[in-house]
Amino acid sequence: MRPPVEVSVLILSLSAPGVFITMNNIPALQENVPFFLVPFWAASLLFSRPREMPVVTADKIIAEQKKGLLSRPVDLLLSLLLLGAMAFSVFRGFVVLDCPLDACFTYVYQYEPYLKDPLAFQES
Repeated sequence: MRPPVEVSVLILSLSAPGVFITMNNIPALQENVPFFLVPFWAASLLFSRPREMPVVTADKIIAEQKKGLLSRPVDLLLSLLLLGAMAFSVFRGFVVLDCPLDACFTYVYQYEPYLKDPLAFQES
């Protein structure tokens, strides 16, 4: 009679870490410990602070929303980045669809030749 699948997964998950911790891997583990612990330390510092919620009146909100996009530099930058990402995605779409422009040809053969790989999208 076979044991249930849960027991097999439990035994495998408890025994697998022991396989990877060998004398050859200890320096690599020691190098990566700070990268594992620092996010937890930073999160504990961040979440242990008292929250400072500024009181913003409705008049201030309405005045801020009436400003144009050119007077809000962060929103302008984010809008330009969004437009750039959209343009790049459309350009890559044209490249995949065999656009005859020289820019598409140069891009596909010099930067991302895997876009034209026939094995990526096989015909059935």
